Amino acid sequence: MIDLKNISYAYPFQNEKALNDVSLQVHKGEVVLLTGESGCGKSTIAKVTNGLIPHYFKGDLQGKALINQINSSDVEIGEISQSLGTLFQDPEQQFFCNDVYSELAFADEVRGVDPKLIYEKVARLSKLFEIENVLDSSIYELSEGEKQKVALASIIVLEPNCLVLDEPTANLSPEATENLGKEILRLKKDGFSILIVDHRLYWLSEIADRVLVMKNGEVVMEGAFSILESRNLRTKYGLREYCVPSHHKSNATFSSGLEVRNLSFGYGKKPRIFTNYSVSMQAGKVTAIRGANGVGKTTFSRLLTGLLKANTGVFLLDRQELSPNMLLSKTSLVLQNMDHQLYSRTVIEEVEGNMELLKRLRLNNFSQRHPQSLSGGQKQRLAIASAICRNPEVIILDEPTSGLDGENMRIIGDLLRVEAEKNKVIIVITHDLEFIDKCCDEQILMKAEK
Repeated sequence: MIDLKNISYAYPFQNEKALNDVSLQVHKGEVVLLTGESGCGKSTIAKVTNGLIPHYFKGDLQGKALINQINSSDVEIGEISQSLGTLFQDPEQQFFCNDVYSELAFADEVRGVDPKLIYEKVARLSKLFEIENVLDSSIYELSEGEKQKVALASIIVLEPNCLVLDEPTANLSPEATENLGKEILRLKKDGFSILIVDHRLYWLSEIADRVLVMKNGEVVMEGAFSILESRNLRTKYGLREYCVPSHHKSNATFSSGLEVRNLSFGYGKKPRIFTNYSVSMQAGKVTAIRGANGVGKTTFSRLLTGLLKANTGVFLLDRQELSPNMLLSKTSLVLQNMDHQLYSRTVIEEVEGNMELLKRLRLNNFSQRHPQSLSGGQKQRLAIASAICRNPEVIILDEPTSGLDGENMRIIGDLLRVEAEKNKVIIVITHDLEFIDKCCDEQILMKAEK
């Protein structure tokens, strides 16, 4: 149902090929995992499969991409989308409506489906993806994880027989990831062909029928999921772990760092997200904050940096109370969506000429590239580098590993530990259990207000 034959591709104005003679197939009722280090060509494969290459992204494409035995180059992209749905890395790129219910109902409304049937389908999918409580919300008020779940649900509304999921768990909590896995198994039993592009491997151990490993635009390894159990293979190709631990780290005693006392906050007339919430984050440590999608983690990060003003509450750094303006001057926030904070004309300008930092993050070869021309994982590392080079006392990173392969995850972890050893407060808001286990010292579990 998905059949790529000898695909080679170079983006416009690029001399090097992003893909070099790639062939892959996804059969009916099969789930195929495509993995590999950041920038190896995985997302480019997704774009070839769904027809964005060559219909939107031009460049030089060779070979054939067959979807249900139809050459995608010979038909319009709208015709491809009737049988193949795509979840992009950035779900904002695929929304049409301003509120969640309208987004889920949009495609069926356009097709003239009975409103009662639309209502029933939206109710079923919103329950399945645990987004019933945000059906009346604006898309732009959602957390990144909630946006991802809405995007997934909006794809499945049309019930295509092929799916391409590009980093589908990047912003999902472990619980939401487990629910997604169950839904993929259901779709698999119904005969869907599913290509999953992902760095995170553990959640697919009982789902993926085959694994393809890419490096430098080529497929270099193929086999059952069990091939990922080889440490040598994972190390060679910069892959994540194939399983993650179930235990979680707790907080140690607090002596100095960032304190939040009696924080209360809510958006407008909506219910409060925080009521008399108190927590502390130790200087010299890397502290992870995790919790369910929509619990308030991103809002908390904006309060910590002074971008939002609390209704009530006190913020202290090394026992000194800070106003929102003082917080802004002492903290640096790395957003989930890197496109919103990369402004410069070149990569080297983003880090104020710090080539040594680019080398540590394996970005030195891209120093003269425009930041927006980088892959998702490369942008992520650049945004982190940009925050660090400003030398703040508090660094807050919101889902910094969602687009990172195993090797780059370890590099980021080492870099944050070096910054922590300068007696800085390092806070990582993350669902990434592997990163918490390998790279964080302490963990805070945030729960919703009752």
